[in-house]
Amino acid sequence: MPKLQAYSYTGPVDHTILADKSKLKGKSVIVTGGANGMGEECVHPNKAPVEPDLKIMGVNIDGTALTFKLAVHYFRKQPDSEDRDRCFIMTGSMTAFVDSPVSASFAQVLLSTDELQGNFEYTMSKYALRGLMRTARRTTWQQGIRINYVAPPYVRSAIRTAEYEKYLTDNGVEFAEPEDVASAMMRLASDRTINGHSLMVVPRSVAKEGFIDAGQDDSDDRYLKSYQELKVRIIKDHWVE
Repeated sequence: MPKLQAYSYTGPVDHTILADKSKLKGKSVIVTGGANGMGEECVHPNKAPVEPDLKIMGVNIDGTALTFKLAVHYFRKQPDSEDRDRCFIMTGSMTAFVDSPVSASFAQVLLSTDELQGNFEYTMSKYALRGLMRTARRTTWQQGIRINYVAPPYVRSAIRTAEYEKYLTDNGVEFAEPEDVASAMMRLASDRTINGHSLMVVPRSVAKEGFIDAGQDDSDDRYLKSYQELKVRIIKDHWVE
């Protein structure tokens, strides 16, 4: 197989360097969803792949989407008065802000194939919830609805084995406090000016309050800002019934 270096951020890709097409000649195959012939053989080898268990994505994505649908429906049935608030808070994860690879040593500690495979689905699902927040925040305010995201890191939990928690501690994990997850949610719920933010729950050595604003949901990059403005202008930034 090709020898590759382990991933390490070395700065942005230099877009001014032109692609060397000679390095692609006779070597590249692009497979699309409607592939057939040689492409189909590449994606459908003799040994059929095992279909992944997507229950985690069903719970985290489908469950949240359906809950949001119901929340919007019943929020709008509330009395429309200044003393009422409509706040939807999603429990995400710090995994949605960092890479979360799976290694052989990690798998040995987990001692579960389901958990090992589920790491991909779990991470994808938590990124998806950020996508829901960033999409909905542009229009839900027109219905008096706020949407925010809380991202806990490692928090001690009965769902993990003692062996796994020891492994985490031995590898430098500093656990956040469970009550700080609630504090972050209370902060969002109690302040009607906060909409479309992600709060990261952190160890108290990082912030005595136990949480901080992630600061990752809006970009200062000139092109991204202009593209964001373009998207809003095209879509008209208006609630669709």
